[in-house]
Amino acid sequence: MLPYSTGMERCSMQNTASSLLFSYFDTIEDVGLPDLRKQALILVMGIMACAVQVSMIFVYAGLNCLPMVICAGLGAISSAICCMFAKQQHFTLAGLLMTGGIVLVVAADDYFVGVSNNSMLYLFAVLAINLQIPYKQRWISIGLSIFLPVLMAGLYLMGLAHVPPYYPGEIMRVFAVINILATTMGTSVIVWIARTINHYADAYSAKQIETLETQTYRAALTKMYNRHYATQYFERMAKAPASGPACIAIVDVDDFKKVNDPYGHDTGDVTLCEVSRLMRENLRQSDLVIRWGGEEFVLILQDVEPLMAYDILDNIRLLLAGHEISHDAHRFHVTATFGLSVLDAADYQSGIKACDEKLYEGKRTTKNVVVL
Repeated sequence: MLPYSTGMERCSMQNTASSLLFSYFDTIEDVGLPDLRKQALILVMGIMACAVQVSMIFVYAGLNCLPMVICAGLGAISSAICCMFAKQQHFTLAGLLMTGGIVLVVAADDYFVGVSNNSMLYLFAVLAINLQIPYKQRWISIGLSIFLPVLMAGLYLMGLAHVPPYYPGEIMRVFAVINILATTMGTSVIVWIARTINHYADAYSAKQIETLETQTYRAALTKMYNRHYATQYFERMAKAPASGPACIAIVDVDDFKKVNDPYGHDTGDVTLCEVSRLMRENLRQSDLVIRWGGEEFVLILQDVEPLMAYDILDNIRLLLAGHEISHDAHRFHVTATFGLSVLDAADYQSGIKACDEKLYEGKRTTKNVVVL
């Protein structure tokens, strides 16, 4: 989409978390933004899953449940490998590994310890994870969305008829409350993390688009729109429904060589920036200032009759002539000549040609004048 009067709004990086996320998206190159989004999402979830499973190793060790210590260790290893695959852009394999590790621990827990500690609720968290992971094959997400609830039902039915070999007794009630709280909060955190990553990825994308638009459509020195943007603007204007009258003007800084040659190019650059700033500040928001090339600018004034456009530009001419420019030890004034014409969007080249002729007429006579 082409920029018009304003650029996209920048995202304010007010805290450490947002800075880290922007840094993450900035430092990884040669990868598309959608892939960075997937990678960040799976990495965070994999790290969370690995941390939970490592903590479970100590819990099961305290219960003297060796099979569950092994299963929790395998789950932690699968989550760690998941992070490695995510770093290598193998997102489907990473997501399936993380899911498989959690399912293994939950199923083994229900078999060896029992279902009364509500550990199967962690499958809700797994379901939330899989809804956030953008699998390349859609059938994987659909299949897991069906498989996980069916597994939960199966584990519950198994628990009704099965006597767990490592049932820890009354402490299961404590574990049941902890697991309810953990799965509820964990699912909320997972969704929040996914939304946060998406938010900052979108903000980063907007930042990149704004940078690209600035490089493509704005002059590096004055930050005004450039000739390439003007061509696009005229083409769009020609296709738009007819609106009110419009005018176009070419502005040329008078005797610019008398500034640029004796004072140096840096002073010349400052002069062009000051001229463009004065014009922008004294035109309406709907009007455009375009750096045409060298010391020339093109102004496009919308919804204005030629005589009103003349008054606007003559006011700018007077302000410019009375404005002192200073750079280093140099203080001086410059003037500009304006060639003004009616703008026909369907034939903008004719308007530019007419402006050129008016500009030449003003330069040939008095300079520092608006010629209509």
